[in-house]
Amino acid sequence: MNTAPKRRWFAYSLRTLFVVVSVVGLWIGYYVHWRQERQEARLWLGVHGGMGLYGWHKVEPRPPLPWMLKLLGEKSEEEIHITHNASANRGEPPPIEYDQLVDRLARLFPEAQVVDGSGNVSWEDSDGRVHVEAHPRP
Repeated sequence: MNTAPKRRWFAYSLRTLFVVVSVVGLWIGYYVHWRQERQEARLWLGVHGGMGLYGWHKVEPRPPLPWMLKLLGEKSEEEIHITHNASANRGEPPPIEYDQLVDRLARLFPEAQVVDGSGNVSWEDSDGRVHVEAHPRP
């Protein structure tokens, strides 16, 4: 008589399945929301001008687009150009909202360099900090 033990598959409860599905759903939802915000930012930049790759300075190597965004059909950007309208503010420095917009674009597009009208380049590092470096236009 053969008394070999039966192979037992991994067993889990319905509660464990619910937790796993919830965590995966939240993870995917994070990237879907990120993608929607990127699309809204592209629309805003399309209306207000300033998006695209320009050749007036060298693009430094940037981290690649996260693979989950690629899976959701998102395309990568190398540079984003945005200009502060100084004539509307009578030559005054850009308002805080402009700096917040540049920071938000750097966070939404981690693979891109965000270049404002004065030639400053903003990017987000792997720790989530936004850096600004001055690159005056030639």
